[in-house]
Amino acid sequence: MSRHPFYNQGMRYFMFLLLLSGLLLQASCDLVQASKIEGAVSKALKADDRTKEFAFEVSYEGEGRVLITGEVDNPGQIDAVKEVAGGVDGVTEVSVRIGITDNSSSGLMQDGALNTPYF
Repeated sequence: MSRHPFYNQGMRYFMFLLLLSGLLLQASCDLVQASKIEGAVSKALKADDRTKEFAFEVSYEGEGRVLITGEVDNPGQIDAVKEVAGGVDGVTEVSVRIGITDNSSSGLMQDGALNTPYF
């Protein structure tokens, strides 16, 4: 007879499934949270007059941190991106990787390389 009559292979399997279910539930909650915040930041950027004309990629990095990538015309617009994103509920920190476009040339030649448009 076993020392622990209620602890057997079936119980071990049940506990494993319970733990796995909890982990999957936590992961799905994190994905939903990330999706909500990314969507809210993207929507806020599209709604603001200072940032609506630009295309940005928003990534939720966890614990309220977002990363925004893209291009703008001037440094003031980078500040606007940070301000708008920082005002979204759930966002505690905003990191940006935003370049400034060079509007001084026609866009056909930059740094000696031919830039072809994407279709």
